[in-house]
Amino acid sequence: MSEAPGITPDEFRSQLSDDDPPLLVCSYGSDIAFQKYNLEGAISAKEFKEKLPSLSKEQRIVFY
Repeated sequence: MSEAPGITPDEFRSQLSDDDPPLLVCSYGSDIAFQKYNLEGAISAKEFKEKLPSLSKEQRIVFY
C-alpha cells in the first residue's frame, strides 16, 4: 500500500474554493477529542466510517 500524500495548510485552503472541496476528517477516535480539535466543516472519524460506503472513489479526503 502506498503512503498518502501530505499537503500544506495553504494547499488545503486553496482547495476549499474548488467546486468539489475535499472532505475534512478529524482522525481523533474519541468524541471528546473531536469536540476539542474540531475544525469548521470537519466530520468525526466515526461519521467518516459511516459515510465511507457512499463516497466516490474520486472524493478527496484530508485527515488531521
